[in-house]
Amino acid sequence: VQPNEMSTLLSLLEQQVGDHLEVIQEMSETASKEYSLEKALDKMLADWQPLELTMVEYRDTGTCIVGGTEEIQMLLDDHVVKSQTMQGSPFIKPFEERARSWATKLVLIQDLIDIWLKVQGVWQHLEPIFGRGALPHEQARFSRVDDEFRSIMLGVGDDPRVFSLLRVPQLAESLDAILDQLERCQKALAEFLEPTDARKAFKGLAYKRYKHVPIYVEWAPASAFREKENAAEARRAPRSDKEATRTSAAVAPRADAVGASRV
Repeated sequence: VQPNEMSTLLSLLEQQVGDHLEVIQEMSETASKEYSLEKALDKMLADWQPLELTMVEYRDTGTCIVGGTEEIQMLLDDHVVKSQTMQGSPFIKPFEERARSWATKLVLIQDLIDIWLKVQGVWQHLEPIFGRGALPHEQARFSRVDDEFRSIMLGVGDDPRVFSLLRVPQLAESLDAILDQLERCQKALAEFLEPTDARKAFKGLAYKRYKHVPIYVEWAPASAFREKENAAEARRAPRSDKEATRTSAAVAPRADAVGASRV
């Protein structure tokens, strides 16, 4: 049966379609489920059209950073699950390629935002430090990746729509490279701030000798150590002859009394 604009119920009955009700019912259910999947895919596409990244001016750096992404990430998580479920449906065949392409885009956006937030977090931590000229031997590296990060942020600010990120050439690769260089700067900074072996050894020795006051010993100047040692030596020094004589005089009467009581 090939229905057309002139088809009527009477014409269908004349063609004895009633003899094939089970087949027609099955075809109707399949078409209904395919239509539902297609509408769900259309709705997901429509949900992303108005969504934009929130760009926020970051301090006095002259550049912007991405603001809150909670809504975007929640929608991403929801749509990734829906698209994966959709691809597993036996009724996806008529638009299977379209659904697969959409699922791939969602995962790419999810990965981009994840690495973007990592890069942004490290950059926010290092920018105030290197911006003041810290670690001159790492300044060239940081300046290079700082320029690259600012350039990317400037481009995104011109078109902040979320799915416009997919049109930026090699954006994921660029962010990966920037993150690698920023982590190298971060490692160099951590090594610079880490105490030397000699300082660690001194602190360990000081703690063993003065473990009853570990916080005081760690920060006290050397003169305080010397004064404390001198006081301890004075307490351990022998008493003067005069003090020994007074002690003997005080002890003698008690000794005589003990002897008399024994007699």
